[in-house]
Amino acid sequence: MPTSISDLWAAIIAGVPRDQWVPIDTIYDAVERLVPLDPDDLLPSALGNDDPTWRRNVRNALQTHKASDILWGERALYYFPSVLADRAALLRAETELRKQWLNELADLGSALEAEPELLRRIGIYGGAQGIWVDKS
Repeated sequence: MPTSISDLWAAIIAGVPRDQWVPIDTIYDAVERLVPLDPDDLLPSALGNDDPTWRRNVRNALQTHKASDILWGERALYYFPSVLADRAALLRAETELRKQWLNELADLGSALEAEPELLRRIGIYGGAQGIWVDKS
């Protein structure tokens, strides 16, 4: 039986750095280090997919907690405040991420005149109405 999402979440919380943006690979490393993975965890998450079940379940755990306890940023980054669900810390982290995007735009030209292709390349715009997520 695969490791439960709550056990994976506990390992994530115990193993990831706080008060910084963390790449998904760092989260995977923490889980591998802290969780004795069951043979079922190592099975592919879907037919034709080499991604193991435990990694899909880690992403499911993150999905469950993003925007309430943690933040999800572009390029598969997650922000874990010192105290989960600390709204002020999450707001500060979101503001800093947006400032970083503006700085990247400024380094590449004018933020006010940026072409959609540049915004897509940086990972902050997908070209459609509504809420957009860069799944890569």
